[in-house]
Amino acid sequence: MLKPFDERYGGALQEYLADPEVVRYLPTIRNLMSADIHSWLQYARSDKRECVWAIFSRRNAGEEVEEHKFIGVSFLRLFDGYLDGLGGTIIGDRHAWGSGIGLEVKTLQLRFAFQVIELSRVFASIQTGNERARRLLARSGYERENALPIYMHIAHVGPPRQVYSITRRKWLLLQHQCSH
Repeated sequence: MLKPFDERYGGALQEYLADPEVVRYLPTIRNLMSADIHSWLQYARSDKRECVWAIFSRRNAGEEVEEHKFIGVSFLRLFDGYLDGLGGTIIGDRHAWGSGIGLEVKTLQLRFAFQVIELSRVFASIQTGNERARRLLARSGYERENALPIYMHIAHVGPPRQVYSITRRKWLLLQHQCSH
């Protein structure tokens, strides 16, 4: 389940980002302080090119939980003058890893990108060696690229990264195949 991200989830996000295993493949966001998260939220809310969602766990049948648990964050960044976006997801709650929620979130993110705002392509950039993320992208229909387009150039510090993308056309074809 996704909801617009707001400051109520900042403390939990900061706790997740303090876990070395959660940020193992995210060297540029290790040790974010609450002020950094607050600044990022202000920027994301004021910039129409940033779509940021809080991720909540699913309820199991019979669970008597009043509210779903916040477990991570997902984003989609749009680029002026282009019909492309850059998407990413962090599942901070390690108990949710391997549960399939990452694939659900990626599916919702792509549905929003291709059906609501009608992007033509969505990119993802992951650290080399992040096999869990690579498998998730492959299951979602992404294919390996040589590099991000120059207009998406992001200052990169840290280990090498791999770039993947999926086009709207391929995503629609996959959706059609799944419905039959």
